[in-house]
Amino acid sequence: HIWSTLFRPSDALERQFAQLEQRLGGPHTPYIGIHFRAGDQNSGFGRINGETDLRGSLNEVISLLSCAHYIEAKLGLPSTTRWYLAADSDQVLVLPQVQTWKESGKLILRPAGAKTHLAAAGVVPPTGSEGLSSSHYQRGE
Repeated sequence: HIWSTLFRPSDALERQFAQLEQRLGGPHTPYIGIHFRAGDQNSGFGRINGETDLRGSLNEVISLLSCAHYIEAKLGLPSTTRWYLAADSDQVLVLPQVQTWKESGKLILRPAGAKTHLAAAGVVPPTGSEGLSSSHYQRGE
């Protein structure tokens, strides 16, 4: 397919995926993925392209962890199933629930490192995003 030819992951990205796969238990091991988006302001990026992006609060992370627990039970997954938390803010690390699950080995987090905001790096924002406030994004408009 032309898509896979044009948009092939770089070797560095493939290595990151392979390392993450091992941290999650290896190939074909089920895991639950959790994505928390704090927004640009909460992630230390400030205003991007003249817009302020405020999204979730840290309380949502606790709800997401509870949801992962529920899904694990509902799907009949073993209690050894790992959860991968992708978050754009290191503030999630201060939550006692996150620390507890991480220390137990159940919760896997992305490795620490520099973050790059695509819009700040020169990517044009989506068409029509000009003039929308963060409340539009929060409501999913």
